[in-house]
Amino acid sequence: MTFHNATSTLLSEPSLPLGFSHETLLGHHFPLSFAVLYFITVKSLAARNVKPPVGRHWTQAGWFTALVVAHNAFLAIFSAVTFIGASKGVMNSYGGRGFKEAYCDRDEQLWNSSLGYYAFYFYLSKYYEVIDTAIILLKGRKPSLLQSYHHAGAIISMWLCVRSHATGTWIFVVFNSFIHTLMYSYYVFTTVGIRPPTYLKKTLTRMQITQFCIGGALAAAYPLIPGCLKMDPARLWEEKGAYVFVLSYLGPLVLLFVNFARRTYAAKMKKA
Repeated sequence: MTFHNATSTLLSEPSLPLGFSHETLLGHHFPLSFAVLYFITVKSLAARNVKPPVGRHWTQAGWFTALVVAHNAFLAIFSAVTFIGASKGVMNSYGGRGFKEAYCDRDEQLWNSSLGYYAFYFYLSKYYEVIDTAIILLKGRKPSLLQSYHHAGAIISMWLCVRSHATGTWIFVVFNSFIHTLMYSYYVFTTVGIRPPTYLKKTLTRMQITQFCIGGALAAAYPLIPGCLKMDPARLWEEKGAYVFVLSYLGPLVLLFVNFARRTYAAKMKKA
């Protein structure tokens, strides 16, 4: 895959905090290194004999619970804002344009008006979301393969989508931000001791699986529709690479989610 210098206005913006820049975050070294290091580290830690805390552990202290609530609340609010903003941008892009013209967005009207903005910050949130795994480890639990594969793959997927300006990025951003709004709101309640009915968690899992299946089908349409990909040859190959990776990533992810659902809810039904 060829990585050319992106011409997005994002790259001309000031550097981000902590010394990061948009160019660094959209180059291939940082996202790939981070995702691989994260996956290897988590699997290495998960291989150890981690035992759950006995008695009153510090992770059960009020201050730790407050931090976890704040973390989940931030992601819930961020996801809601992203969903609303990105959804409005997608709907507005169809005004005065033909369906294919708007759906393919070869002139990048949608991307430049709103999608590029929301996609970039949604991409950044994928790095922040690895705190989910840190919380699990701090509680003395082992992160599952689903957890580590999901986070590592999401980072690379969103990086490729933003890097290539793939129009299908709206699917990832809109669908995933909607599910995350519900999911992290659910985590806020459970963290403070409010236990919603079991069927709600089961419904969330089904919604996650459904978003991957429908989203994957919509994304697969882009390379199949004649004249729907980028006109710029360099960006065209990056866009194709983004679709290939995302679709390849979604297959095992759906299987891991289905396996998780079977093990989790089948076990609860037997206990009941």
